[in-house]
Amino acid sequence: MKNQVRVLQVLIGGNTFTGVSSYLYQYYKFIDRNVVHFDFLFCRENSMKLVQDDPIFKDSSFYILNAKKNNSNDYKKIYKELQKILEENRYDIVVVNTSIVTIQYVCLLAVRKKKGLLFIPHAHNTDLILGKGAKRYKLRKLLSVVDTFGRAIIRKNSDYMFACTYDAAIKTFGRQSLQMDNLVMVRNAIEIDRFSFNEDERKRIRNQFNIADDQVIYGNIGSFCKRKNQPFLIKAFKMVHEQRPNAELWLIGDGNTRGELMSMVKSYGLERNVRFLGQRDDVNKLLLAMDCFVFTTLSEGLGIVAIEAQAASLPTIISDGVPRDVMITDYCLQLPIEKQPEGWAMEMLKITSESHRNITTKDLVKAGYSIDVEAKRITDFFSSIVANIHN
Repeated sequence: MKNQVRVLQVLIGGNTFTGVSSYLYQYYKFIDRNVVHFDFLFCRENSMKLVQDDPIFKDSSFYILNAKKNNSNDYKKIYKELQKILEENRYDIVVVNTSIVTIQYVCLLAVRKKKGLLFIPHAHNTDLILGKGAKRYKLRKLLSVVDTFGRAIIRKNSDYMFACTYDAAIKTFGRQSLQMDNLVMVRNAIEIDRFSFNEDERKRIRNQFNIADDQVIYGNIGSFCKRKNQPFLIKAFKMVHEQRPNAELWLIGDGNTRGELMSMVKSYGLERNVRFLGQRDDVNKLLLAMDCFVFTTLSEGLGIVAIEAQAASLPTIISDGVPRDVMITDYCLQLPIEKQPEGWAMEMLKITSESHRNITTKDLVKAGYSIDVEAKRITDFFSSIVANIHN
């Protein structure tokens, strides 16, 4: 379409369906696709394979670079391939969805090669937890200095900066960004009604998994990686299991620490009580079947899964690595990781299978997490900034 705003969404990517992928999927379902079109570029693997067959993507292109060298990013390949894509296709806006300043900078260089193209980095995280094998980990002290200068360059040369929270903006763009007019808060909104609690549906899902009425189900959703901190949760659950032998822990997701987690569960003798459910497209239903959502992550830009859990009126325990913005309803409790697994286990044991669950829709809408409203806002925003260029 001639006047359609064309946006290239750049992601790090990987072999799991990440929070960033989920965010983009949710927004694209509700954006007016006659007005705004998304294509996707993955620096590594396609992290949206789980949902790519959805009809909403029938006109979208997926560019998969596999730009990875020795557990680090191949910046040269990212630059060259992005530049080529921008030369061969018409785009109005490039949004770079990562808090890694070096990738933002490389993409900025490629974007500035083409006149009239808007550049928007999007901060989704408040911290970057690196594996010890990553090149950035080995050079982290030097790169922290480089990142400081890099943030200044990004602030000066970005047309707009997106962030899911002010904490994410500070971490990614520096505290100075809070004073800038081109900083835009883009909430990780959700389809609230899709998660609303339904007693009949809860019973159906629990029956499907052969869960007894008095069994307490704890759940966790996220990539299996260092930052999500699932070993801490398994330790806490082991203590819960000692008091509640029939309790279960559902781990939903996948990632490079899966083998480590499975070995840990086996060493604790919890194979019958911990279910690895893989990547799922029915998370909304699984949340209804749970009795408590436990999020032990070390760091999050927001933590959209904790908002989804509250939308399901599910008692939710989050770490202090999650911004307080997530604490929208009375169902959410924040605990410090320093409290140790014992302290978390004590709070988890307070939850029963009969905990009362009220509908939380009004709280979430009031806090600005309705995807209908936010998708309309971002559609209008993209349209207006592109129109301003052409006028």
